[in-house]
Amino acid sequence: MGTSEQLRQAWRLLEQESWTNPGTYERRLAAGGIHVLYALPVRLGGTVGLALDLPTEPGRGMSDDAAKGFLLRKNWNQETGRLRISLMLLERRYLDVFGVLACDVLERILRADTIEKGSIALNKRIAHWKKFLKAAGKDGLTVEEQTCLFGEVLVLKNLIASVVCEPAQVLSAWLGPSGANQDSAWLGRAIEVKSTTATDFDRVHIANERQLDEDGLKDLHLCHVAFDRKLGVRETLAEMVSGLLDALREPLRDDFFDRLIHAGYHQIHEPHYQVYGYSCRFSRVYRIDSQFPRIK
Repeated sequence: MGTSEQLRQAWRLLEQESWTNPGTYERRLAAGGIHVLYALPVRLGGTVGLALDLPTEPGRGMSDDAAKGFLLRKNWNQETGRLRISLMLLERRYLDVFGVLACDVLERILRADTIEKGSIALNKRIAHWKKFLKAAGKDGLTVEEQTCLFGEVLVLKNLIASVVCEPAQVLSAWLGPSGANQDSAWLGRAIEVKSTTATDFDRVHIANERQLDEDGLKDLHLCHVAFDRKLGVRETLAEMVSGLLDALREPLRDDFFDRLIHAGYHQIHEPHYQVYGYSCRFSRVYRIDSQFPRIK
């Protein structure tokens, strides 16, 4: 049984117990390992969670935190002399997302070969998922965000296919999900991708003037792509992402997947991304120099 299924099954079994008293119940996970982990359902509250018990020192630097749909809470257990770090679901409407989040956190903790590394893994994955929750709504990306991401992934795919750069270089250069000035930047060269489905496709919306600022760069290019977005048309955003994932080897697949999460994309929302597809009307590439119209 996989790690994610262990956690989900523990939640199900605890929720099916005949106890009726309200409160938080627990079931030990991965018994016998170095990490003390528990599945936590809250009786009558309809919520679930994951807990990691730590000695005082590894948990000292951790603090309470929260994001859309979940809460990270630190409690001192006087009886055991240990800290309990609890990751709890706050709103049932985020249950699907929280399930994926908690399973990912559990798996990363179990990979750690020391208790200290396990607490670090917990902190890192929480920070990672907060970026996803900030970027995506409950149902995933908006139509505009899907279109922008489709264009960026299309450019990545074409760069990798061109064999001009190694796939690892192309992927590490993709900075769009991190909110950098340009979508891709590598060794002084940068690309800003603008995707649209608007009928007035001769116009390009520039979010801020630094997107077209070539200062400090050897080269800066603007890639303008116009798409038709239609029901039942291929290729969908989900297909584009899946195709690139299949083309990448480990550990590049994990790197790409993490960058997708930072962009607000996750497989749990893929049914929303499989309905409408994109066909390219045109793509144009401009070199940004002193003659290009922009505000500096």
